[in-house]
Amino acid sequence: MNILVVEDDPIAIEIINEILKKFSNVTIAKDGEEGLLEYKKSLLNKEFDKVFLDLMLPELNGIDLLKEINKIKKNCKVYVMSAIDDETIKKEVLEIGCNGYILKPIITEKIKKIMEEG
Repeated sequence: MNILVVEDDPIAIEIINEILKKFSNVTIAKDGEEGLLEYKKSLLNKEFDKVFLDLMLPELNGIDLLKEINKIKKNCKVYVMSAIDDETIKKEVLEIGCNGYILKPIITEKIKKIMEEG
């Protein structure tokens, strides 16, 4: 399974990578533009099965990145990670096409459950 993680916080990257590397091949992008570039590159080779992205990203924010990914391919599973516990934002990203909203700090069991669901 190929996974893209778009996250700018080094500690969160370390935690997520440690969890995901047991399940899959992980690509890390540290801002929204890099995330979009990596996503587009994957379409030429082995596509990403899942994308985990932060909302508050430099260059291109998580909501705009989610919209761009959905323009390219609607059936990719995308999960938003954020420290923002706001029902309006959760509703917005779910309406845009997000498959799940993971509240930070990252809880290992939530990520493992998502990965085991396929």
